[in-house]
Amino acid sequence: MADLQGVIGLLRRADWTRLSMSAEVHFESDRDLALSRLPAWEHVPGEERGGYHSGRVTLLIAPGGRYRQESGDELPGQVRGSDGERGWIWSRPDLAPPSSLLISVGDEPPFPELFCPSGLLSGFTLEVRGPVTACGRDAISVAATPRTSIGHVPRLRGNSFDRLEAIVDADFGILLRREETIQGRRLSLTELTAVVLSPPEAADRTRFTPPAGSHISQSIGESVWQTFNRIDYLSHPGRHNPKTVACDGEHRWQAYEVNTMVGPAAPLPHDIANLVDSSWLLGCRLSGGTEITYRGRRGRRQTDGRRRLRHQKLPGSPPRQEPTFNRVTE
Repeated sequence: MADLQGVIGLLRRADWTRLSMSAEVHFESDRDLALSRLPAWEHVPGEERGGYHSGRVTLLIAPGGRYRQESGDELPGQVRGSDGERGWIWSRPDLAPPSSLLISVGDEPPFPELFCPSGLLSGFTLEVRGPVTACGRDAISVAATPRTSIGHVPRLRGNSFDRLEAIVDADFGILLRREETIQGRRLSLTELTAVVLSPPEAADRTRFTPPAGSHISQSIGESVWQTFNRIDYLSHPGRHNPKTVACDGEHRWQAYEVNTMVGPAAPLPHDIANLVDSSWLLGCRLSGGTEITYRGRRGRRQTDGRRRLRHQKLPGSPPRQEPTFNRVTE
């Protein structure tokens, strides 16, 4: 049975870019419950409620950061992926985002809440519940409770959920299942099903080539801005989390309380990168557009009219809150 230190090691070492895998991703979300947890000042008068939604996505991953993600029953006709160097997204003409949205395609991972689980090491208290089997694989059940403070500093904003239950793959460290609840009510669920390792189709590079008519990131250079970065945590991050993370394009340094780890270059954490790279909006069907002023900047309040192909999270907000967001317009 894995102990807490073993689980922390798995989560920290999880690297989806080394996987060869096919799977279906099943998701559910209660938008009404999520909206009910928003502070009053974040509600927009007349904004429609979301209801309960579920869907599925087929996913194919190959080593080198290649993947292909096809929407299923909720939004057929949309595909996104990466050939390992450039991200892309293809949509049927009736599903394509309006040209007024100035969105560039980035190089982000598929379902980061499952395949980039290191975020659980920050801001949560973890409890190892024991070994389980999921998708025919050995795994570890873990419960996570959001912390009300980090070190001696209170969190500026809490999560919309009060409990998170996850199943961690015992070999790869990715999450096979993630469920968030509020007072015993399910807020969201994302899980892998029908997992197959080293499927033959993963060896076919044409599966990861963008189809004609795709929105494509111009080159790997588009993500350079994510590669040169430095993050200083103003609050005490805890014994297992770095105080400073810096990257010079070739190496990344993670400074902890007692030591410093050096590794290969890495982009900004996706929760921060999503604020300055809006490419993930290509996976949304937008509605609303009410003009607002947000922290002194003009913007538009927009809401995803359906459950996105995968959730994104913003700093200080729950990783899987249904996406209602403010877009700066100037």
